[in-house]
Amino acid sequence: MNQGRLVSFTAAAAIVVAASTVYAFQPERPQQPPQGQPAQGQPGQRQPGERGARGPGGPGGQAGQTLSVEQAMKSMNRPLRQLRTQIGDATKKDENLKLINDMQRGCIAAKGQPVPHEVTDLGADDAAKAEMADEYRRELVTALRLMVDAEQAVLDGKGDEAKAALDELVKVRDHAHEELGIKDED
Repeated sequence: MNQGRLVSFTAAAAIVVAASTVYAFQPERPQQPPQGQPAQGQPGQRQPGERGARGPGGPGGQAGQTLSVEQAMKSMNRPLRQLRTQIGDATKKDENLKLINDMQRGCIAAKGQPVPHEVTDLGADDAAKAEMADEYRRELVTALRLMVDAEQAVLDGKGDEAKAALDELVKVRDHAHEELGIKDED
């Protein structure tokens, strides 16, 4: 496959992931019962069988809530730890794809939040603060690309490529955390 088509496929995949994640994080809106009928349940609560209902393990925990940057980062690190031990195992393809998707959702959630003040506070002046914010966003974009690369490799049955993408993702994460003075749990 030539490089241009690969970039196009990667960009298309990132757009699909972003669009599905944006939809998943839309706040709930209370549904009004038809005139003359009593409301069921509490205001704003989805009823069983209603379109878009999520269980308690949905993104952001409670339905309608968005993840904080810290929660989003943790939702990338937890599956990453598990993936690093099993990414090359073809018998765990579906589980690996789910874990990668969880990481992608966390990355999109982090990108959707304002840049944390801990990042911008590292700059001495407004220009340096803007540069730090730009670097933060670029690192998240790079991380998302690597996640998409790992996903594509898992889909193609290329465990070595998937592992290489995860290894590169760890390097990107570690570099960003070092720059920001963040201590990792693993």
